[in-house]
Amino acid sequence: MLYYPPVGDIKHPNVACFGEHADFGTITFLFQDDSGGMELKTKSGEWIQATPIKGTVILLVADLMSIWSNGLYPATFHRLLVPNDEAERRRERSSFAYFVVPDKNVTVEPLHSTTSTIPLNSSKYIKEQYFNSII
Repeated sequence: MLYYPPVGDIKHPNVACFGEHADFGTITFLFQDDSGGMELKTKSGEWIQATPIKGTVILLVADLMSIWSNGLYPATFHRLLVPNDEAERRRERSSFAYFVVPDKNVTVEPLHSTTSTIPLNSSKYIKEQYFNSII
């Protein structure tokens, strides 16, 4: 469960509550509340709204799936912005994310690749990415 407290007096447009990132595992199921504010980055680099639709789930491709698919399924970069509307800035927000990750001893390397790559240990990769993201 992800909780975002009210942001109050922050009035600058396009300020991120949670900055641009891709998740670390294989896929993420994201169930949003009706607040909105989440944006997804397109292949061309444009940011688009992930407008909440009641009863739906967003499926995000994460880093390890991108590696496994040799880039066929690129990781979904996303962010959460501070709302422009004052009433929305004073509102609590929440969402539920279900992160799907491989078992800890799984080796991850591109499937159907003609180039040699260094295999990754899934658990080690996720720990390194998480640690690097909080520094």
